[in-house]
Amino acid sequence: MINPVMHSVVPVNGQTANRHANQLSEIAGGKKSAVNSSAALIQIGERLLGRVGRADAANSNVRMAQSRSLTASAAQQQTFDSLARLKDLSIRAGDGTLSARDRNALNNEARDIVDSLRDNSRNLRFNGERIMDTEAVSTTASADGADVTVSGGISDPDALNLDDIDLSTAEGAAAAGEAIDEAVEAVGAQAVRLGAEQQAFERQFAANLTDAEQSLSAGVDLVFTDIARSMVNGTSASIMADVGAALQAQATNLEAQSLQMLIPR
Repeated sequence: MINPVMHSVVPVNGQTANRHANQLSEIAGGKKSAVNSSAALIQIGERLLGRVGRADAANSNVRMAQSRSLTASAAQQQTFDSLARLKDLSIRAGDGTLSARDRNALNNEARDIVDSLRDNSRNLRFNGERIMDTEAVSTTASADGADVTVSGGISDPDALNLDDIDLSTAEGAAAAGEAIDEAVEAVGAQAVRLGAEQQAFERQFAANLTDAEQSLSAGVDLVFTDIARSMVNGTSASIMADVGAALQAQATNLEAQSLQMLIPR
């Protein structure tokens, strides 16, 4: 008689093969992303893959912030150059041997420099917005939504107490020299702040890249490993079904041969 164990292999494994075939069909048709038993892992994987896009968007913000900061730094360097020239003029104006005409020429050049500082403060822009002598702005710089501060530069003569400098007298030149020294300290402190922010932008950019790479790797592992597992399970079930069918066919053949031997000739 047919072996009862062999007889039960085919329907059981056939049902398993059909179940996995249906799962793969649903995955291919977009109805299901993976087997039901790992739906939570698939959700985690898809959330990680979504994080990749957020990290990339955050890095776009970081690059814009860095470009803005570098533009402000370049303007700060122009302010330094202007202050250095003003300092030279104030020292020259302190020479007691100068004529009134010489002092007026020095004073006129100093006033022109002050006016150029004011123009930079009012007119220098990045992406249409002022970046000198304005409040710091913030931008989202990570996939988690964390913000970073983006400062601007300093160039306004009023803020630097340079608007009223007068080199037409020795006393005025001395007072101007002190005001210029204080302005250099203020601009230097702002330049240090901008440099620190730019370094922070670089670190954040690298952190976002790492975040995106790790999220992509982990998300792909969770989502596509589960799909692959379904495919492997389906293949294994199909193989078992084939083995069971072969064993049943062999058992049927042996039974037929046994019956043939019992038939009188």
